[in-house]
Amino acid sequence: MILLGALAAGMAPAPSSAVPSRRMEHVMGTVLEIEADSEDPSGAERALEGAFAEVRRLDRLLSNWREDSEISRLNRSAYPESSATTREVAGFLRRAKELSELTGGRFDVTIEPLSRLWNLRGEKGASAPPDKEAELARLKVNHKNLEIYATEPSVRFLVEGMGVDAGGIGKGHALDRALEKMKGGPIERAVLNFGGEILYWSREPSERLVAVRDPVRPGKIWKSLFLKIPASTSSAVATSGNAERPGHLLDPRTGRPAEGRIRSATVVAPDAVTADALSTALFVMGLEEAKDFSRRFPDYWVLLLYEKPGGGLSSFMSGGWAEFLMEP
Repeated sequence: MILLGALAAGMAPAPSSAVPSRRMEHVMGTVLEIEADSEDPSGAERALEGAFAEVRRLDRLLSNWREDSEISRLNRSAYPESSATTREVAGFLRRAKELSELTGGRFDVTIEPLSRLWNLRGEKGASAPPDKEAELARLKVNHKNLEIYATEPSVRFLVEGMGVDAGGIGKGHALDRALEKMKGGPIERAVLNFGGEILYWSREPSERLVAVRDPVRPGKIWKSLFLKIPASTSSAVATSGNAERPGHLLDPRTGRPAEGRIRSATVVAPDAVTADALSTALFVMGLEEAKDFSRRFPDYWVLLLYEKPGGGLSSFMSGGWAEFLMEP
């Protein structure tokens, strides 16, 4: 739902002494594209390779699509007794649980029973199960029943049939880790675009043009935003909506696809994993709850595009959106 200004249109030109490097790869079921500016092209290429190698490694570790991943193994073994895991995976799940708690479970890392039942990872997309089966699966979804032990890293599910689904924040986590790998190299600034989820970083203050697609008019731009990025900081932009994949965002409260007036929810946050989780949660919340959440957490920039009662599209903005939003 986001058009990347840097890789699609409108990236500010690189400093005269910096050379842009770009690479694309299909990983985690979508395309990851990274562009980096550096005065050392060979060093930039090494940084790019390190970033892509890290994302490939995380795919092997966290993917629910892979039977041999650590997440899939935990889903098979963490009930009724705890199952040992790595400190890295325990830390990932701890952050996922924190985000589940922050959003009141509207984003819930334990949504795996519903994801599996609705066949969200099937080639044909979501398929509706019988109501009774959906209700039984819904009762297994609750982040409060996920226990993570830090001293000797392990995970335990308190309800039989539970599981964790890394998909809700997996790409955001991969973006954050890829950027950390790149920052150790001779990179002046970088733009990472993972299937429309974007992470920006620059050693010097910079601006990026972000164009938000209209969720009800395919191919049209709603408005654009100049995102100002302070030196040596990152900014992530993520959007959730059902326009491209109807029914793929499930509501843990109902066990069914999220419904309501929101057509897309876009979040700007300091890191990609937070933007990823919050955009999903806000879409699932529904309009009034999403507005209230956004007002309570003004440090996260929120843009909700929603359907007006009489038809047509309206918007709600919090944080810095109103200041930097441009007319189409």
